[in-house]
Amino acid sequence: MNIIKLLKPEAPVQANTLEEILSDIERYGEPRLGKYHNKWNCNVELNVVAVGATFKVSSEYNSHATPIAAAIECQQRVRDALDKLGKGMK
Repeated sequence: MNIIKLLKPEAPVQANTLEEILSDIERYGEPRLGKYHNKWNCNVELNVVAVGATFKVSSEYNSHATPIAAAIECQQRVRDALDKLGKGMK
């Protein structure tokens, strides 16, 4: 289980493929990518500093035509969430 250190995201990874994007997201939890009703969704349950605390970050449900589009949106939302959490903890 990964613990997010001080709620600061690690340096962004240059990700050009679906595998690279999912590997980047995986640093914070276990990403899930699936197709539902002919649209793609990506989500991850993030492990945070507090023991036993997690929260879920997801791409927009039922709106992505490709798996990489869903993964890119999820990746950006992970970074945005970590940035906001880090600012709120100061």
